[in-house]
Amino acid sequence: MVSSSPPTTDDADLSRQTLEATAGPVSLGSLLESVQHGLLHGEPPLEFRVANEPWGSLAFRPGDVMAIAAPPGMGKSALLSQLIDDAQRLNPRAISLTVNVEMTPQTMIERKISRLSGVPLADITRRNHFRYQACDIQPAMATLASIGDRMFFMGSPFTLDHIVEAVQQVGPNILVIDYLQRIECCMGVTDTRARMNTLMHAARNLATAGICVVLVSAVARTQSKKGGGYNANEIGMGSFRESSEIEYGCDDAFVMVEEDRTVTSVEESFQRRILNLKHVKSRNNRRHDLRLEFDGSVQQFRLLPSRSEAAGAKLPPVPPSSGRPPRRNLATDPWLFNFPGGNEQAT
Repeated sequence: MVSSSPPTTDDADLSRQTLEATAGPVSLGSLLESVQHGLLHGEPPLEFRVANEPWGSLAFRPGDVMAIAAPPGMGKSALLSQLIDDAQRLNPRAISLTVNVEMTPQTMIERKISRLSGVPLADITRRNHFRYQACDIQPAMATLASIGDRMFFMGSPFTLDHIVEAVQQVGPNILVIDYLQRIECCMGVTDTRARMNTLMHAARNLATAGICVVLVSAVARTQSKKGGGYNANEIGMGSFRESSEIEYGCDDAFVMVEEDRTVTSVEESFQRRILNLKHVKSRNNRRHDLRLEFDGSVQQFRLLPSRSEAAGAKLPPVPPSSGRPPRRNLATDPWLFNFPGGNEQAT
């Protein structure tokens, strides 16, 4: 049986270098006055909001470990890319480092350009210049340039010690690891639980050093009770692969599942997916589930009314696949998944 205590490996030791030495035990009496002073006169904890309410549950909070899981192809990476973009547009102090084991930095940037410009991703990746001009992507390029010196990407090797080195070089306050199960650590250790224990211990050490650590996780392959594939109603906190280590190690956990609904065509099912982002765990903040629309053609999420709010309401028409989706107006579309208020800075 593997011990539940964190393994002492070189990987864990590297992350531990970012922490200050811990003092001995302290009494309540010695802490109470300083805690009271902080409550009455101190600054609120630092957080990087992605938008105004109801997005508070999705703020990036340095010191916390967040985890998000979903079945393959749900758009986990696209969602986090959009969240990071908007958090950095709103918060000039936000510095991000993204570790993505499946996409190159160029691929991730092209997806951002598609979302911000409305130019279909297929046109951008295929360099289909007949379908768009430079003027179509220039606003997106300018937006990305405004945060370009605060957004970093890490390439291979995707090892824990390389991540720690990159953190020390960049000094981010938001670290995205996409995805956790593909990060190499613990050379010579084959036990899955021991490896995950080390990774989660390192994530906590990095968070304690003042970083919001965001962990993208695979979903455990459990057979649906209804047979075939994943069942949205059966995916929850226990669906994280190697669940026990992630479940107890994170401060906030989200799972994203597709909403059961009737679609009118194969084209509609491919272009627009209605998803539920379930906030299944929160240690320090209120939980808030969100209903989203994902337009894969431009890698864009939008906030939708809840099912009760949307009852009887007709969803906007699905744009044809042969043309560019219509541009949405940030100022007039209250459900657009983007921060409202234009250039208003978060406080």
